[in-house]
Amino acid sequence: MKVLKKIGNILLNLLIGIVVILLVLAFYNYIQINVLKNKYTNYFGYTFFEIQTGSMEPLIQVDDYVFVKITDNIDVDDIVSYYTDNSVVTHRVVKIEDGLIYTKGDNNNAIDEPVNKNQVIGKVTYIGADYGKYMNIVTEPRVFISFFVTVFLFNIALSIGKKEVKKNEIEKIQE
Repeated sequence: MKVLKKIGNILLNLLIGIVVILLVLAFYNYIQINVLKNKYTNYFGYTFFEIQTGSMEPLIQVDDYVFVKITDNIDVDDIVSYYTDNSVVTHRVVKIEDGLIYTKGDNNNAIDEPVNKNQVIGKVTYIGADYGKYMNIVTEPRVFISFFVTVFLFNIALSIGKKEVKKNEIEKIQE
């Protein structure tokens, strides 16, 4: 029984740690976007975006997340994320000429309009397959609230168990 309680405490502490980290990251993201008015959040030289279209299929699917290293060191054949108007595009670099970068989605037939190097955010370093689906589940209010209620109830149950064990130990000592 003691082993189960220790495992429960470890899991509870792990869950609480994860929640605290996620809350700190969410707060940092909010400050970067809404207070400092940045277009994206810089996490130690990296950022990420959710893919909305199939222009890079089959390599990058809709609902995948791309993790982008913020850099201006871009080469032909790199997959980059860049700004056009009010959106972020993630396509492959097909040509660099006279300070302009030409890109094309792997699933597209035509080359995109060229962009200036200052429009490029950086190059894709990792593709998180289906992360968007997981994020939608996790950020669903019913799931989020249920998770917090469950963690809270586990905390109460474990703390009641600790109090009962201490009470029994005290009674044994007094006998």
